[in-house]
Amino acid sequence: MKEIKKIIISSQKYNIKFCSNCGSENQSDSKFCVSCGEDSGSFTNNNPETVKTTNNYVNNQNSNQIKPSNHLVWGILTTLLCCLPFGIVSIVYATKVDTLFSSNKFEEAAKASENAATWAIVAACSSLVLFVFYFIIRIAAKVL
Repeated sequence: MKEIKKIIISSQKYNIKFCSNCGSENQSDSKFCVSCGEDSGSFTNNNPETVKTTNNYVNNQNSNQIKPSNHLVWGILTTLLCCLPFGIVSIVYATKVDTLFSSNKFEEAAKASENAATWAIVAACSSLVLFVFYFIIRIAAKVL
C-alpha cells in the first residue's frame, strides 16, 4: 500500500499520469500512451488498480495472465543462419507478441507467439531440405 501512495504522490508532484488501459507512466502532456498507444483521454492522475513491481506495472485484474514467449531469438537465428524470407516472417510475428500482450489482447498475443515459433521452424526445415537437395544433386552430378 505504501508503494501505491508513493506512486500517487510522485505522479502528482511530477505531473505523471497513468494509462487506464495498461497502467504505464506517461507525462501529462503526452497525447498517447508510450506502452500501448492508448489515447491520452484515458489517462488518470492516480491509478489504484496499478501496483508497481520491480520490473514493470502489473494490472491487478490481469495478473493471472502469463506472457507467452515471443521466440524472437529463434526468428533472428533462423533469419541469419537458415532462410531469410521465412525468418523475417518469424521476426514480424515475434515483435507483435509484447505489444499485443501489453494491450490486453492475450489470445492474439498467444497466436502471434505460435506463429513466430511456426515460421522459425519452417525457416530451419526449409534450409535443411535445400541442403539435402543440394547434396543429392552434387552426388548425382558426380555419378553422371
